[in-house]
Amino acid sequence: MNDLPEDHLLLETSLNQLIQKTDTGFDSDRRLNATDTVSVVDVSLLPQKGTLMAKAKIRGSENKTYDTYIQFQGITYNPPESQDRVTFVSNEQTYAISPIDVGNNNVKVRCTCLDFRFRFAMINSSDGSLYGPRPPIYRPVPGSNRGSANPSKVPGICKHIKTLMDELSSGGLFDTAPKQQPQQAEQEPTITADTAIETPPENNSENNSKLA
Repeated sequence: MNDLPEDHLLLETSLNQLIQKTDTGFDSDRRLNATDTVSVVDVSLLPQKGTLMAKAKIRGSENKTYDTYIQFQGITYNPPESQDRVTFVSNEQTYAISPIDVGNNNVKVRCTCLDFRFRFAMINSSDGSLYGPRPPIYRPVPGSNRGSANPSKVPGICKHIKTLMDELSSGGLFDTAPKQQPQQAEQEPTITADTAIETPPENNSENNSKLA
């Protein structure tokens, strides 16, 4: 499986944002929650400078296999003995990273299925969340009255990318700790005549990798 060249767009999107946009633009119960019809054949984790590439072969409901990619941005590699880290092995070397925050870490995604190709690839390219080159512009067959597969023009993911995401989550790659809500500033008390003033308190190996 050959690496695809990276886009160099400046826009950024997290994995959670892509899921939310898919939910907004489409029937997510039918689209993303249909992952029981697909299965993971293999997964590779490839460390690169400042990024982590997750590559998988996903078998679809038609028994076809698709190449699926999620490239996480803003990854910092830590010593394997450091605390609060996730370890994985790539090319017989152990790597450690902080658990990935899917709400903040930006991603680039791609799948070779036709659904992603015609529904999301072009829009994701404009959004900055497409891994690899922008696909050729789709030219409808003359005389066809078939509408756009993405009339709302929202970026998103297919069920194969969602399946890869679920596989990585089950392997402990993601940060699942509840986020602390910012504390609200305490209101100053209302002062009345009888109220006292209070003081408010990098490696591009193709070898299969696994989470440790």
